[in-house]
Formats: sequence, C-alpha cells, structure tokens
Amino acid sequence: MSSPETTSTTLHMGAGQFLHCAENRPVWLSVLRGRVWVTHALDPDDHFLDPGQSIRLPAGAQALVGSETAAQLLLVEDGGRTRDRIPGATIAAPPPRTCPQP
Repeated sequence: MSSPETTSTTLHMGAGQFLHCAENRPVWLSVLRGRVWVTHALDPDDHFLDPGQSIRLPAGAQALVGSETAAQLLLVEDGGRTRDRIPGATIAAPPPRTCPQP
C-alpha cells in the first residue's frame, strides 16, 4: 500500500552519464534496468548495482551515481516506512544532475 507522503521519481541515464544526488532526506535508489555505480560521502565503499538491487542513501549523503550502461532508476523518498513505489515522472539525467527536490 502506498503512502501519500511518499514521493518517487523515475530517472533514465545513458551509458557513461553521472547523477549527483544531494537530498536532504534519505532516499532509496533502485535499479530497474542497466548497471550503476554508487558512491557517497557517508560510506567509504563503492557499490555496483544491477536490476532489482537497491541502496538506501542517507540524508546529506552527497551521492554520485554513474551508469555503466543505459539505466533506469527509481528514487523513492524514505519516510521511515517500507519502500512504497509510486509511479513518478520520467526525466532525463544528463551529467551532472541534482536529484529532484519535492
């Protein structure tokens, strides 16, 4: 069941593009298609995600997401609930790009 307070956005990235994600709230980044690399200021490790995999980006993480292939991502605001998926707007993500602010 979805929550009216939860927002999500679908992003399309081309191979080799980057996305800068500087959310003030925690978000879940889920890979729907393609392969991406994720790094952020609050985690010393890099993460490689394939379709069906997700990572939680804490508030203020200053994440950088790079697409190894064409990719489709879903960003879901983490309101402390389970990851409800609400259809979001599709937007282009040319490098560098800031995550959408609600």
